[in-house]
Amino acid sequence: MNRPITVPLCQDLMYTETLMPNILGHTTQGEAHLAIQSFQPLVQVGCSAQLKPFLCSVYTPKCVFGKAQRPCRTVCEQARSGCESLLIKYGFQWPDHLKCDTFTTESSKTFRYCFFPTLCLSFGSLVISQKLRLQLTPILTFF
Repeated sequence: MNRPITVPLCQDLMYTETLMPNILGHTTQGEAHLAIQSFQPLVQVGCSAQLKPFLCSVYTPKCVFGKAQRPCRTVCEQARSGCESLLIKYGFQWPDHLKCDTFTTESSKTFRYCFFPTLCLSFGSLVISQKLRLQLTPILTFF
């Protein structure tokens, strides 16, 4: 069942509700909040604009058609490429549970089911945000 996001880091996203358990097996937002807090310093440093949306899509995923929407691999790769060197500098590695190869690629058939927060489609002067695209894709692919 969808619930309003209560994890402070993730309360200002393009979506406002989440579904538990998340893809890491956290059954409550309280558990997710405790786990995501370890990334707060990286988010504050701003090593990647994609880090926060990526982490939130893992720890407080958007619910689409009753399922947790996983992040797109590209979002993970962008977050990792911006922040991994900083982690290594301080003796840490990119976490195994966030390995990018476990996430969907945009070129796959399931692209419409992964979360890519900054993607926009441009049709002339009309720009449709990814949020709207995700709402329309199931309708458009039906025809």
